[in-house]
Amino acid sequence: MKGGYMQALAMVSHNGNVFWPPIVKFKGACEVQIKYFPFDDQTCKLKLGTWSYDGSQVNLTKRRDGIDLNNFQPNGEWRLLGTKVVRNVVYYPCCEAPYIDVTFEVFMRRR
Repeated sequence: MKGGYMQALAMVSHNGNVFWPPIVKFKGACEVQIKYFPFDDQTCKLKLGTWSYDGSQVNLTKRRDGIDLNNFQPNGEWRLLGTKVVRNVVYYPCCEAPYIDVTFEVFMRRR
């Protein structure tokens, strides 16, 4: 592992597009809303994007509408209700080109 990434090869297509699937593990914490505790539902979000390159330079895309759960490990406290992946295209007053992010959402219910 180098710089937090495991080695992954870049794939170059015949038209010059480059696809680099970095193998990386992100850890994050969700801000828990406890208004309805212990009968609460929670939504956790992870937003990936770039402030350094606009959408004309880096075109982030999503591969599916939900998160790949092949490596999902159930939790005794939470039940997974679903997932969602959203691609956002945002225009800012400063710039002609949009900035793109992909936001991953996980929906859970306390057992």
